[in-house]
Amino acid sequence: MNYYMYPSDDSGIDVSELEDSVINGIQNKGTPTDGLGINDSRPDNIGKKDISKDNIGKNGFFYAPINLGRPQIRLLRILKGRNSSISCELFQALVERRDGAIPYEAISYVWGSPERERQVLINGTLFGVTRNLYQILCSLQLEDEDRIVWVDAICIDQTNEVERGHQVQHMGDVYKQAVRVIYWLGSPTYMTNWCLHSLRLLQEETKDLEIKAWTKERWMIAWKSLKSGSRHRPALACKGLEELLDRPWFRRVWILQEVANSQSAVISCGKTSVSAKIFTLAPFLMGVYPGPHRQAILDMMPGPFRGSTWFSGSRDLYTLIDHFGASETTEERDLIYALLGMSSDAVHVIHPDYQKSEDEVLNVVFHFLFQRSPHRMSRSPQSLRDFCLRVRYFQDLVMQDVAGNVVNGDALMAFSLRCHPCFSISEQTIKIAAKNRQKGSRIIQVILCHLDRRSQKPTRGQVDALIEGAAANDFPCHRERPRSRHAQPSEWPQDHPTSPRTVHNPLHFRSSNCQCT
Repeated sequence: MNYYMYPSDDSGIDVSELEDSVINGIQNKGTPTDGLGINDSRPDNIGKKDISKDNIGKNGFFYAPINLGRPQIRLLRILKGRNSSISCELFQALVERRDGAIPYEAISYVWGSPERERQVLINGTLFGVTRNLYQILCSLQLEDEDRIVWVDAICIDQTNEVERGHQVQHMGDVYKQAVRVIYWLGSPTYMTNWCLHSLRLLQEETKDLEIKAWTKERWMIAWKSLKSGSRHRPALACKGLEELLDRPWFRRVWILQEVANSQSAVISCGKTSVSAKIFTLAPFLMGVYPGPHRQAILDMMPGPFRGSTWFSGSRDLYTLIDHFGASETTEERDLIYALLGMSSDAVHVIHPDYQKSEDEVLNVVFHFLFQRSPHRMSRSPQSLRDFCLRVRYFQDLVMQDVAGNVVNGDALMAFSLRCHPCFSISEQTIKIAAKNRQKGSRIIQVILCHLDRRSQKPTRGQVDALIEGAAANDFPCHRERPRSRHAQPSEWPQDHPTSPRTVHNPLHFRSSNCQCT
């Protein structure tokens, strides 16, 4: 069985091997207007009135149970042909290493309306699908070869909560082991076709060059060298990119781990596609500002600069919630579950369980991050969504509460910062610690160790609060420099007064019994 790939120079596969009849059947190599109305020639042979919303069982289709004790999944074989209906086969497989598994492509897309307005034939039985998914399947079907894909709406029994939890737990591996991930952004328009067409020109122009070490500036030179004319219109391409970045796909929470685990990927709009490697450069090349959320997604895509973005650093659950807590989802629990497959610290601790209520999931996550129940807080989250949107706020509240703890605040602070070094320390937290007569000195020492370990330059407010805390608490330290001295201007934030003054400078103390190391 062959597997089918889009041309992409980021996969380590010889581009010449991809220029075959399969690719010609997938790719649009004509003018940018080709590909519009790709479903116009596919009349629906079943009306909406004949399809019930929950037609999986009523139409006679039943899922064969999978082994929940193994990394088992289902794959969908789209049978070759160009008929007015789509025929497929659904079969089971194991998520294994690429070299030992059945090669398949994974689809990343937006569900859209939940109404199952279309039908396809699966294992000889009618199966209702959404309009978006039907359009995708039509776009992916080849005339002369079958095609194996993984698509969540069909390959997972969405009515079985236990199976959903099991499959979500393995979803990161599903996308990681796929030979190619297709980021399907929806139907094409005149502008989006121009954008992808221009990027494909750049892809074609650079496919035979040694581009692994290229800087962004070198890519800009290659972009500007494309001749303007009927095949390349930068202004139209720019408008098309803005339209693509505004597509719902970029706001969907589930695409995050799908992108994060992709080893090779293409951006697809209708039948036109381009390597993700090239697409990640598009905002820079076209002078389009994608915004922080979309840029974070572009940074995760397999591309030349993936290893030099935030994605190569800390990917703990707190950081991911902070980055993507505003993502869209129809199921609030997925705000957390969708991040687990790309989390560095929670993937084996928190498990997707759709039998848990939203409030139970909130309790689990809050306790994992802060070692306490949200209901113990003076101001607790109103919902899981509220927590994700304001995770920094609640983290600061917890740190303030710890700083004021007169029993074991020092141990709690050390434990929190050791488990979650991404936690920030606000000026208010330091001020509260300074007023803690029992544990304040030790808490401040822990905070100093934390800032030193992160090589983080304190803000002016933190500096003032630390000085206030050091003056108010006589805590034991060994000094790296004389304790009483003139502060140097280079040691303070730029907006700090630079006139010399004698201070007890806590920035040059290191605790002799710090508990955070």
